[in-house]
Amino acid sequence: MSEKQTDEMQSMRCRVCSWIYDPKLGEPNQGVMPRTSWEAVPDTFLCPECFLGKSEFDPV
Repeated sequence: MSEKQTDEMQSMRCRVCSWIYDPKLGEPNQGVMPRTSWEAVPDTFLCPECFLGKSEFDPV
Protein backbone atom coordinates (compact mmCIF):
# COMPACT_ATOMS: atom_id res chain seq x y z
CA MET A 1 0.00 0.00 0.00
CA SER A 2 1.38 3.42 -0.91
CA GLU A 3 1.86 6.22 1.63
CA LYS A 4 -0.99 8.22 0.01
CA GLN A 5 -3.40 5.29 0.37
CA THR A 6 -2.40 4.92 4.01
CA ASP A 7 -3.02 8.63 4.68
CA GLU A 8 -6.40 8.51 2.97
CA MET A 9 -7.59 5.71 5.25
CA GLN A 10 -6.21 7.26 8.44
CA SER A 11 -8.41 7.31 11.53
CA MET A 12 -9.17 10.74 12.97
CA ARG A 13 -9.79 11.67 16.62
CA CYS A 14 -11.95 14.51 17.90
CA ARG A 15 -9.62 16.62 20.02
CA VAL A 16 -12.50 17.65 22.30
CA CYS A 17 -14.14 14.32 23.25
CA SER A 18 -11.68 11.77 21.72
CA TRP A 19 -14.32 10.05 19.52
CA ILE A 20 -12.52 8.29 16.67
CA TYR A 21 -13.61 8.31 13.05
CA ASP A 22 -12.60 4.96 11.57
CA PRO A 23 -12.76 5.05 7.77
CA LYS A 24 -13.34 1.29 7.69
CA LEU A 25 -16.63 1.88 9.54
CA GLY A 26 -17.62 5.32 8.28
CA GLU A 27 -20.48 7.08 10.08
CA PRO A 28 -23.69 5.81 8.43
CA ASN A 29 -25.89 7.96 10.70
CA GLN A 30 -24.53 10.97 8.78
CA GLY A 31 -24.49 9.28 5.37
CA VAL A 32 -20.74 8.52 5.47
CA MET A 33 -20.44 4.97 4.23
CA PRO A 34 -17.74 2.47 5.28
CA ARG A 35 -14.40 2.80 3.46
CA THR A 36 -14.81 6.60 3.15
CA SER A 37 -11.53 8.44 3.56
CA TRP A 38 -11.43 11.51 5.80
CA GLU A 39 -10.81 13.68 2.73
CA ALA A 40 -14.12 12.46 1.27
CA VAL A 41 -16.13 13.09 4.47
CA PRO A 42 -18.35 16.14 3.87
CA ASP A 43 -17.38 19.46 5.47
CA THR A 44 -20.78 19.42 7.20
CA PHE A 45 -19.75 16.34 9.25
CA LEU A 46 -20.23 16.70 13.01
CA CYS A 47 -18.70 14.58 15.74
CA PRO A 48 -21.50 12.23 16.86
CA GLU A 49 -20.46 12.63 20.51
CA CYS A 50 -19.90 16.39 20.98
CA PHE A 51 -21.33 17.79 17.71
CA LEU A 52 -18.27 19.84 16.80
CA GLY A 53 -17.12 20.10 13.20
CA LYS A 54 -14.58 18.35 11.05
CA SER A 55 -11.94 20.99 11.85
CA GLU A 56 -11.74 19.65 15.42
CA PHE A 57 -10.22 16.32 14.33
CA ASP A 58 -6.57 15.31 14.27
CA PRO A 59 -4.91 12.19 12.80
CA VAL A 60 -4.54 9.27 15.19
